[in-house]
Amino acid sequence: MLLAGTSAAILGGWGLVKARISDRRWRSLYILGLTVLAECVLILSVCVSINLDACSPHWWTSFAVDCSILGLIGLAGGGGSPMLKKDLIELCLLHILSFEDLYGYEILRRIHESFPGTQESGIYALLRGLCREGCTEQYEGQVSDGPTRKYYRITEAGRTKRADLLNQWRLLRDTLVALGIE
Repeated sequence: MLLAGTSAAILGGWGLVKARISDRRWRSLYILGLTVLAECVLILSVCVSINLDACSPHWWTSFAVDCSILGLIGLAGGGGSPMLKKDLIELCLLHILSFEDLYGYEILRRIHESFPGTQESGIYALLRGLCREGCTEQYEGQVSDGPTRKYYRITEAGRTKRADLLNQWRLLRDTLVALGIE
């Protein structure tokens, strides 16, 4: 258990440092992770200084659990970007488009069912951003009585981004469950 906890702490610490370098929004989680790492090092140094055999199993369990939590925190961020509402909505947009091409208003209606407080302009901005990134393509549909509808379809880059966002979501969900948040 000690080896697993130490490995998790090293991987988690690496993930936290990488996240700190690339995304300032993660500052408080970075500080929390470093605090847990400092606690783990302190417990280990106390146990080593007073004779390894004299340490109670409680200390080692605490050390391994703290290291594992640090590892989960670091790995949940994927080493860089925390999952935010924007990412969740992008995941939903890409997921919806992975089944069929849809026009803007229909996409908006479906997203509003799950995120009723989100403004239309925000959703359209995310759609435009996904187009700029090459994750979706926009094309004009058949002319109807009203204005021409703009349809969106997912691209191969969009499928890749959807898979990445889905992995981030799963890591975040698993981390929250491991911490007892359900």
